[in-house]
Amino acid sequence: MTLFSGLEALLEERGFASAVVRRVAAAAILVSAALLVLGGLLLPFLSWPFWLGAGAALGCWNFVSMAFVVQRIFAKSKGTANISGKILLAQLAGTNLRLFITGILVYVSLVSFSANVFALAGGLSVTVFLIPLLALGRNDRPEDSSGQGKRN
Repeated sequence: MTLFSGLEALLEERGFASAVVRRVAAAAILVSAALLVLGGLLLPFLSWPFWLGAGAALGCWNFVSMAFVVQRIFAKSKGTANISGKILLAQLAGTNLRLFITGILVYVSLVSFSANVFALAGGLSVTVFLIPLLALGRNDRPEDSSGQGKRN
């Protein structure tokens, strides 16, 4: 079992039902962890790889948290549009709080620690780059009704 497939299995146990979302979340976690570790190792020599990893970790945290909550909401509503207002309000509050914390961390990184703006922004966009790379390029269509396999 590879690290990627093990992480995907862990995410599935935690409630990530969609294979595409699991694949993107696992990749985002591994890429951001690798960038953060590499940046930490290179910090005595260069600071921008660390800020790239820090931005990637923030972006990954936002994506994985949002994906988890959205999948949980759809699992509770059983695929219908019947979602209670309390659930949506909790989702909105959680999302805003997470983005507020991200904003504070970015501000502190830029002002107090003189982080490289481009590295931090590039790190924040790593997950956004992974989504089309991993999700849209896959041929995960279901079998057709005749049982002939995947349609092209």
